[in-house]
Amino acid sequence: MKKENTVLYLPIEIKSRELDAKLLLAYYAVKENYRVIIGEHKAVETASHHFPKGIFFSKGYPERIRKRMLTNAKRLGHTLVELDEEGLIIPDKTAYLSDRMNKGMLRLVEQEYCWGEYQQNLISTAYPGEKSKCYTVGNPRFDLLQEKFRGLYEEKANSLRRKHGEFILINTRFSLYNHRRGKKKGTSNPSSLYIKKLYYSFITLIRKISEKYPSVPIIIRPHPTENVQSYRSALSNCENVKIIQAGNVIHWILASRMVIHNGCTTGIEAALLAKPVISYMPFKSGKYDVDLPNEVSLIASNEEDLFSFIDSYYGTQNSDHATERLRSTSLPDYYAGVKRGYAYKDIIHLLNKLKVKSPPLDQEPTSLKPEKKDKIKYRFPYLRREEIDYFFSKLDEIEQSSSSNVTIRELTANLFELRSD
Repeated sequence: MKKENTVLYLPIEIKSRELDAKLLLAYYAVKENYRVIIGEHKAVETASHHFPKGIFFSKGYPERIRKRMLTNAKRLGHTLVELDEEGLIIPDKTAYLSDRMNKGMLRLVEQEYCWGEYQQNLISTAYPGEKSKCYTVGNPRFDLLQEKFRGLYEEKANSLRRKHGEFILINTRFSLYNHRRGKKKGTSNPSSLYIKKLYYSFITLIRKISEKYPSVPIIIRPHPTENVQSYRSALSNCENVKIIQAGNVIHWILASRMVIHNGCTTGIEAALLAKPVISYMPFKSGKYDVDLPNEVSLIASNEEDLFSFIDSYYGTQNSDHATERLRSTSLPDYYAGVKRGYAYKDIIHLLNKLKVKSPPLDQEPTSLKPEKKDKIKYRFPYLRREEIDYFFSKLDEIEQSSSSNVTIRELTANLFELRSD
């Protein structure tokens, strides 16, 4: 059943990772007559205090933040649904259940959307009384990797390819040591020490790739919470290396010749996009290795193996990472989209089942104060109307629609209301 003006709040924490997926969901939600409030997380949270009661779409948080977010939203009368962005890879089940999936907070949620059967079974087994609210849907982030939506990224990917050439993309995940506020010193935490060791192994590896393949462009894409300057300093003598953190990773993966990582979610994304993807694992920790992204990748345990893979993939256009091959891995247990349709469809279908109706439009503020951007700029630098217009126009092309008939209203900096004309 289509909703009439029910407000759907879509907060975004890390723009480069989450924006496109939230816009995808918003596009189809507006077609169902939802009014969508979308933008930077704090701005959406503020709007939820002033705009009508509706559905607040939680993106998942550590326990302390989750308690504040969900408790406040519930107190304001919003209906809560949740899709934990960190629910695909769960290295420590006990820690996950006590932190990001605390039972007390889960009770406040009407619908918990799960990446796959693994996450759903983990939650349902731990909390049998909450099983009925857990739904396996996948994630709209990964919907964007499917063939249907490649057209969203082809133009930008082609532009990157023209600008940078046939480049190797190296994604990192070392913020536990190389944090944006600076390298962590004096820690005895085993996981931090493991990440520190990996960080320096990758620095050494990148220098050697740069030296062995001086004509091959190399793009380093650090995690959004990593210190970019540390890479620039360490690799300043490598003329064919660039460190670029901006932009959606899908553009970069599609434009690349191959992807190198260690335990990164982008390894899974690259595999689903049928790109050659290599996990460089110079040593193993067992406990701290992230298995799933490595499982869907070719494993290089030393530099010689890695060079062999590079030589192979620069000499052929074939890839071992077609979706059919991924069906033979454990990925289908963790990500539902390998075996089924689109997450955005399942989510909207479930949202339509909720008995939520927002008050009339005249019960709304005319303006909101902009949020301070000093602490959030690196996660969410800006959002402009033109970005939303462009994304929706590309979706119109994909859906062969003459116009999405969406009214886009800027409420304040980095915050927009989307509604059907």
